[in-house]
Amino acid sequence: VDLGDRVTIVGNGTTATAGAPTIDDLAELTGTISYELTCRLQSRLPKLYLRSGNLVAVSDLAGYREVEM
Repeated sequence: VDLGDRVTIVGNGTTATAGAPTIDDLAELTGTISYELTCRLQSRLPKLYLRSGNLVAVSDLAGYREVEM
């Protein structure tokens, strides 16, 4: 994977995401339910803040920080 490549982590069961497991598949593999997995993702995924299409800040497990342009 290179910077800028699209990566599908969880598929939706369509041909557009063929080969990627659905959230239900992952829940079954880990012995839980899909709702629990999706709730756990929220705190782990970075939030990117854009202004006029430009990245201005990032919030992730390391905290919130503005990006210098």
